[in-house]
This record gives sequence, structure tokens and C-alpha cells, in this order.
Amino acid sequence: MDIFEQIDPYINYSKTKVVIFDVDGTLYNQQKLRFYMLKHIFFYLLKHPLKLKEIRIINEFRKQRETRSGEKIENIEAAQYLWAAEKCNVNPDLVKELVNKWIYEIPLRYLKKCRQTGLNRLFKKIKNNGIKIAIYSDYPSRKKLNALNLRADLIVSSTDIEIDVFKPNPKGLKYIADTLKQSISDCMFIGDRQDKDGVCALNAGMLYVIL
Repeated sequence: MDIFEQIDPYINYSKTKVVIFDVDGTLYNQQKLRFYMLKHIFFYLLKHPLKLKEIRIINEFRKQRETRSGEKIENIEAAQYLWAAEKCNVNPDLVKELVNKWIYEIPLRYLKKCRQTGLNRLFKKIKNNGIKIAIYSDYPSRKKLNALNLRADLIVSSTDIEIDVFKPNPKGLKYIADTLKQSISDCMFIGDRQDKDGVCALNAGMLYVIL
């Protein structure tokens, strides 16, 4: 079953004003991307075996983001690099450089191969019904949207200065509704993780669907 068949029956096209999409694991098949990335890492380390520390730092970065996502910290954009830097005993600038490389840049070359089937059909039907499309992810997503050849009316990340908090805090969803001048009850959030996306929507009082 493709994403259109999964989501279309849940959208009230006569009432819904905004459909908000998560990105990672929602707009593309995350398991498929992981396969490509593991293959890329394998051949990278064959050529550069001394670079294994790069992968360890990235793993620590992701781990810290998951375990500390509920903390109330100002400027999480900077804090996220500091968390991993402290654990790995490296400079935060190095963590940021590696994150840009391994999380924000290299995966882009594989994203188009991992797109959810039925995605264009779903976006087209939503737009044809006069419904706005927004993106809300814990990670910056503009380059990912470009790689997937998708367009949205609003793109929001948890690390944006206006949000500055990770899911499942509902601030990002409320910000989208306010910015697009719509009520929470007229919005729907679509994601792939109940513990993050589902709880985020529940905290906001918003309808949601988990793939």
C-alpha cells in the first residue's frame, strides 16, 4: 500500500485547511535510505579506515538528540552539537561539520530513490482541493524537499529560532497553524512515529495519522 492509499481516506477534503507532513520516514522510506547509507559508509571506511571516528560521532549526535529531546534548553541548534562534543571529547565545530556532511548532504543523493510511492499523487490531490501543505521535522528539511522534488507552503524545523524545541513538544505544530492563520481543528499532522509525531499532535490537540 502506497502513501496515497494510506493517507487519502483520513483527509476530510471539505474541512481540512492544512496538512502537515513529517519528513524522515514519512516522505521517504527510511529503511531503504539506511541501506544506501550503510553501503556508502562501508565503502568510505574501506578507503579511509582511520575515519571510523566520524561515524561514532554521528551516532553519538543522534543518540543525544533522542535521549535529551525532552529537555528545556535555549538554543537547541547550538546545544545539540555541544552534547555530542562533550561525549566524544571533540570540538562542537567538528560535530557540526560532520553532521552537515553525513546527515544533511550525503543522504540527499539517495533520497529520490527512496521516495514514498504515491507521494506526488497525494500532494497533487491535497493542493487541488485548496489545502495548504506544511512540513514539520526535527531536522532542517528544505534541501530534502528539493531532492524529493516537492513543494510546500511552509517548512518548519524544531531547530528554527521560532520553535527551539524538539517533538513531542507541540510548539512547532501550533506555530504552523498560527502562521497559516488556521485553527488547530482544521489541521492534520502525518508522521511515522507515535512517540514523536503522534504524541506531538496529541499535545497540540490536532488530528493525526501515523504511517
